[in-house]
This record gives sequence, structure tokens and C-alpha cells, in this order.
Amino acid sequence: MAKQAKSRLGLTIDHVLIAVRDLKDTADVFNNLGFTVTPEGLHPGRGSRNRLVVFENDYLELISITDPTLPLFRPNMAVFLESRQGVFIFSMGTSDVQKVFLETKSRGLKINEPIYGARHSAGGDMEYSWHQSEIEPDEFPGSQTFFIQHDHSIKQRYKNPPNAWNHKNGSLGIYNLTLVVDDAMESARQWASILNLEISYRGVLDLLSAKRVSLAFDNCTLDFLSPTGQGVIQDFLTEFGSGPYSMAIKVKDLKKVQELLESRDVPLTYITLDGLSGISISADNAQGVRLTLV
Repeated sequence: MAKQAKSRLGLTIDHVLIAVRDLKDTADVFNNLGFTVTPEGLHPGRGSRNRLVVFENDYLELISITDPTLPLFRPNMAVFLESRQGVFIFSMGTSDVQKVFLETKSRGLKINEPIYGARHSAGGDMEYSWHQSEIEPDEFPGSQTFFIQHDHSIKQRYKNPPNAWNHKNGSLGIYNLTLVVDDAMESARQWASILNLEISYRGVLDLLSAKRVSLAFDNCTLDFLSPTGQGVIQDFLTEFGSGPYSMAIKVKDLKKVQELLESRDVPLTYITLDGLSGISISADNAQGVRLTLV
């Protein structure tokens, strides 16, 4: 079982961006899986919209392109959506983005100065704000990422619908995020060196014909998989190259989740992850996301 530990910089996986082609269909799919989904939000001038699945300490961002004529803030999302939907990139949360910026830059990370951002109501009032530091897209193997410092808690930021962090499937937050790379150990060491993270697990997943190495964030783990032979991980690497592969979500009661999803005719596979019982939902039934509930 992957060891629990704390990152030395106090980093979390703050949110995972899930790129999809149709935001309404995606909301319907995630609602059917028992998640509460927030109303649609617009990114002015960026050609995209989003809806969220929020937990008490982290969240999922469902994002789609709604106006391809506008310059996208993340232009590689359009390229991503040409081949597939699913986990696109993720962000790392911190309580002191300036400190993290200076420390990681001193270790050679190509990173931009933190910038201020805010969301305003239709009447012009500031609802919540953040500071964000962008990392050059190719700096880390397996995923583009960035740092973010929120100035308000999730409960302060998201009030519609009320108690949006309460989900019918009892979801509590991110358990892990998995990246497929050429060499799991080498990639994990690169992330760990720059971010001062601890390698919390290393082993082999025989069913996937893959090596697994885990890094400990404060709320979950970031896992790296690389192929040890022919199988689904090698197939993914051959077709798409390195990139986000799957994610797992913590739930209160797996039996209740099972009953809920079976009542909604969602195909399920029962698995064990780190010694914990889990339910796996295929990418075909979760808008391209290989999803496990544990």
C-alpha cells in the first residue's frame, strides 16, 4: 500500500482539468455517476467554458472549447481534443505561491512570476481571487501543470448549488492521479527533485504490465506508470505518448456507491487498489476518464 506522507512544500493536487467536447453531455454523465456538478462558467476572451465537481479540499474542472475563433488560454487543449477526451492537465495547490515560485525557480524550473486573478459577479463585485504561476508546458514528463494559491476556501468560492461538495455517490476528494511515462522512476525523480517531494511507493502492477512509482502530495498521490511489456500502458504510450492516464476518487461507502451505480445501469468492474476495495468505471462511461472510486 502506498505510504501516506506530506510534501515538504505543502503541495496538493488542487484540481484536475478534464477536457471534453460537450459540456452539457458531460454534466449529464457525471450527474448520472452520482456527482454534483456546478452551473456553467464562462472564461471571457478565452474561448472556453467550464463546470466543476468540487470536494472540500480539491476539485475537478470539466472544460470545453465553445468558441474556437478566440485565442485559447491553453491552445494545446484543442490538439488534445482532436484525439480524445479525458484528463488533460492538473494544477498544484499551495498556501504561498511566491515561496514555491522562488524555490522551484532556484532549482532550474522554467516558471513565470505569479499573477493575480479573480472572478467577478454579473454586477461587478469580486467573488473570489487567486494567484497563479504558470510552468513551461514541457518542463515535467507526463503532464503540463501550474501552481495556484486560492485566497478563499472552496466553501467560500462555490455556493451554487448549495453544498456542492455533497455528492450522491459520497465522493470526498482525489485519491490519486496517474501519468503514463517512458520511465516511471526517472520521471518521478525529476518531479521529486524540483518540487522537493518524497517517493512514497514503488512496485510493479502485473495486471497492467507496468512499473508504478508514487509521489506524496498532502491530499493524494501522483503516480507514474511505465510499461514493463506489452499491455494497455504500452498501447497508450504508443498511441498518445506520455500523458495523464487515470484518476481515483475517495468515497465514504463503496457499497452505497455500488448500489447507486447499478441502479443507473453503469457498468462496473471491481478491483483492489493499495489494498483497498474499489470500483472501476471505464473511460467509455466517464467522458474519457478512466475512473476508480475507493
